[in-house]
Amino acid sequence: MSGTIGYSIMSFASGFGLKGNIGAIFPMLIGSYMLTFIIALLLPRSSRVVRVVVSPNEESDAMRVFSILKDRQVRNVMIMFFVYSLSSSVNNTYFGNYAQELGGDYAIIGIAHAVLGLSELPFHLGPGKRWLQKIGVERSLLVVLAVGTFRWTVCSLTNDPWVLTATMALNGIQLVPVIIGMAQFLYDHAPEDLKVTAQTTLRHSVQVIAVLVADFAGSGLHHLFELLGKHPIKGLYACMIPLNILGIIMGLTSIRKGSSAEQNTVS
Repeated sequence: MSGTIGYSIMSFASGFGLKGNIGAIFPMLIGSYMLTFIIALLLPRSSRVVRVVVSPNEESDAMRVFSILKDRQVRNVMIMFFVYSLSSSVNNTYFGNYAQELGGDYAIIGIAHAVLGLSELPFHLGPGKRWLQKIGVERSLLVVLAVGTFRWTVCSLTNDPWVLTATMALNGIQLVPVIIGMAQFLYDHAPEDLKVTAQTTLRHSVQVIAVLVADFAGSGLHHLFELLGKHPIKGLYACMIPLNILGIIMGLTSIRKGSSAEQNTVS
């Protein structure tokens, strides 16, 4: 949660700081890195990590971690997570340019990212956190993708930078369930001695692939929409809508199959 608050404050401050002087970005960046470096030096030393060498006849940790993808539920959850990560990566890449094209400035972009950060607070604390724990990761990802479908629809249709900024308020209900829910879900399904490793390896692998696909495919689609005489960023947001709907359909199918399997087991 401290990262959420810090992100919001820095986004708001940097947005207004850069409004009159874009050249201030480098002194601000250097200053923030220097402050972070000094704070890091003051932190207590962590204990040394002991590495265990795997013998040739033993299965590697990586293979054991990725073997949990054989579980249908894990596989479907990771696919829904990929859809979310892909959509979010497109938004992260093009939001600033889009806001400026609609008439916004760096101050509006800063406000938007501050709203993005603050929208996470109800889901770190209070009712949002309890809601997530109650419905579980699969159903929370359905909510994430449903909210995403609405969010990207608004983004693809609006011509107002303030409406675009308002869509950032939906970030919390999407991001926090992914962070908290995915971590707990992978922890529960991973081998006993690789629970933390599984969280890091699988989540980050999917996120990296999603970012690469978003950047490479997004740039190609951006160019294609320009050739067709369409607004390229609106087109990219529009492409996210059917992708999120497909994720919802797949998630609903997975939940129904899981419920049927449980009923058969009980009977």
